[in-house]
Amino acid sequence: MKVLFVYPDIEGVARYGARKFYHGIGYLSAVLRQAGHETALYYAQEEVPREAFLAAVEATGARLVAFSTTTHQHPYAVAQARWLKEARPDLTLVAGGTHPTLVPEQVAGEGCFDAVCVGEGEAALLELVGRLEAGEGYADLAGWWLRRDGELIKNPLRPLLQDLDSLPFADRELFGYDEILRANGGWVDMMSGRGCPYDCSYCCNPGLKERYRGLGKYVRYRSVGNVLDEIAALRRRYPVRTINFQDDTFTLDHRWTLDFCAAYRSACRLPFWINTRVERLNEEIIEALAAAGCRGVRIGVESGNEHLRQEILKKRMSNAEILAAGRLAEKHGLEVYTCNMLGVPGETGRASCRERV
Repeated sequence: MKVLFVYPDIEGVARYGARKFYHGIGYLSAVLRQAGHETALYYAQEEVPREAFLAAVEATGARLVAFSTTTHQHPYAVAQARWLKEARPDLTLVAGGTHPTLVPEQVAGEGCFDAVCVGEGEAALLELVGRLEAGEGYADLAGWWLRRDGELIKNPLRPLLQDLDSLPFADRELFGYDEILRANGGWVDMMSGRGCPYDCSYCCNPGLKERYRGLGKYVRYRSVGNVLDEIAALRRRYPVRTINFQDDTFTLDHRWTLDFCAAYRSACRLPFWINTRVERLNEEIIEALAAAGCRGVRIGVESGNEHLRQEILKKRMSNAEILAAGRLAEKHGLEVYTCNMLGVPGETGRASCRERV
């Protein structure tokens, strides 16, 4: 069966200089292809007229159209889905991703999606496609919410996938990955696990943890060997220059981090970058990262005002911890990239953290 993924990224290329590879769709496509289905992608990087969008979808021959959305891109998906529902009522339209998982009642009420995937979608989408291909109904499928005769059917969520190594490597060909690498200088995005245990007020993770309560361990890791195998496969296929780990907190599990650094140092000398938090950095970890080839760390400082950071943003790190982590990184030759917010509630505009790292 042919499945078309629609990924709205309106103005993303204009803002960031290149198309993005989205791991969520990459894994969904890989699972479907492994089962013998066909997949295609409509990467919506700019707004297009109704007829142009409809023609592009028609050309794929897809029977199922799956929209994956974040909150700020969701209105574009709704508009496109409504066009399709009017022009091709025979197509099955579904929505999934972070936004639909957090507000499924709202998304199911849009009137344009036949079903909403709530939670991780690999098993849920594969079973839905199997039902459609067999001409069977899907109103009872776990992981899917849908409206029937004005009633919202809330099927139970599926358990979180615990063995991430059981998944095939994410499908990058779907995104035209050669083009992405040419545009971004050979930086390859990777994920070594799923989930973040922290409760920052501006993040989706607290809501996702609550949604998944009782469904299994939320923070999960791939094995070090599985991550290295994917890197080796990528290097055989693409001109990789830098590995860019996009996990929220790469150094969360110190034992896993140290094992990874030791193995990576032996198997792969490509430079890499990570995201982390200052509480999960110490000299042993930073020294291991540097020895393995890590060039830099990205840290969410968010606000120089300690009170705003801790009480409003719920990011429980002190100025002293931030400065100490920066000095350790500098000592071992790592660059530090900080993420910062402007306009936090209560912010006056006056500098609050004057000491330089």
